[in-house]
Amino acid sequence: MRTFFALITAAILFGSTSHANAANAIAHVESRGDGPINMILIPGSPCDWRVWDDFMTRNKDQYTMHALTLAGFSGTDPLPMPDETTTSPTPWFDAAVVAIATYITEHDLQGAVIVGHSLGGHIALRFGVEYPNLASAIIDIDGVPSSNFGGPDLSPEMRIAFVDSQLAPQLRGMGEQEAVAMQEQAARAMVTDPERGEELAGMFIETKYAIAIEYLIQGLKSNITEGLKAMEPRTLVIVAVGQAGDNNDARTQIRAQWVEWTNGAEAVTVNYFADSKHFVMDDQPEKLDTVIAEFLKSEPRP
Repeated sequence: MRTFFALITAAILFGSTSHANAANAIAHVESRGDGPINMILIPGSPCDWRVWDDFMTRNKDQYTMHALTLAGFSGTDPLPMPDETTTSPTPWFDAAVVAIATYITEHDLQGAVIVGHSLGGHIALRFGVEYPNLASAIIDIDGVPSSNFGGPDLSPEMRIAFVDSQLAPQLRGMGEQEAVAMQEQAARAMVTDPERGEELAGMFIETKYAIAIEYLIQGLKSNITEGLKAMEPRTLVIVAVGQAGDNNDARTQIRAQWVEWTNGAEAVTVNYFADSKHFVMDDQPEKLDTVIAEFLKSEPRP
């Protein structure tokens, strides 16, 4: 039980594509604001655009925002499940990145700021690596470039094989009742306010477990640590160190991991939120708004 809860938590802390998949990878877009800066907002798993609701209300004069719901979340239609003909280990992630690029191009939003939380933060980083000319900046809120399980000696190929042979069958075989209970437990543990925790728990279980698990499995396979080091758009990473609670060793490990991941990444700035749990938008909204605004006003590094 404890191992499965850790894997569910890891998924939430994250996260060859056909054009058909890419066209359906965004289930809904909620647009708000009329500020001078265009902004794409990507939620984490298994959430929808509503995690950005308060942020959009607070910042409607600063930004023109487009908050996404990815396919399959909150009861929306999912993408086709991977099968033996699927060649990419992360087809849903691939499709999301392509779909965001298409949305930006079709709506003349070139130069938008791409903001993602959790799995959405991972997708935002991938977008910056794969479509650097479409983004003026990347903001990752407590998403990671790699799940990092298995340590640095585990090659990408070995990681994918281990996930497919060992973890995926266990995760897919979990009972629905147990899975729902763990999703609710994870949601409550990721925000300070108990009332907000209950709201998030309700949102989590709106997504079918099979969909949340597929995003988890693909997230465990995805690794863009080398791409992060070569990132071209200026990038802000916000790390919720407070998710580790009073465990000073865990806090130290979180910081050390990000130092390793960003070593040589000249375009990347890391800001540690010592007192915030994973849902930074809820735990420290004013600080988050200020840090983002100051980052976007700052001059890009030479």
